[in-house]
Amino acid sequence: MEEEICRILGAIVGKDPERIERNTSLAELGLDSVQRLEMVMELEELFDVVISDEEGEDFVTVADIVACLAEKENNRQEVE
Repeated sequence: MEEEICRILGAIVGKDPERIERNTSLAELGLDSVQRLEMVMELEELFDVVISDEEGEDFVTVADIVACLAEKENNRQEVE
C-alpha cells in the first residue's frame, strides 16, 4: 500500500517515489491543492474507497494516508 501511495505522489509531483518515505510531509513534496485533489481521486480509484474532503485535507504525511486507507480496509473487512 505504501509503495503505491509513494508511486502516485511521485508521479504527481515529479519526484522519485523511492525518495518518498513514510514520514515525508505533503508540504515538503510541494503538493498544491489541485495536486492533492488529483492524489485523492487516484487513491480512491486504486483502493476502491471514498475519501471525504475532510479526510483528504487532514493528510499531512504519507503515514496519514496509509493510516486512513488501512482503517478503511479494516472497516470493509469487518462488514464483509
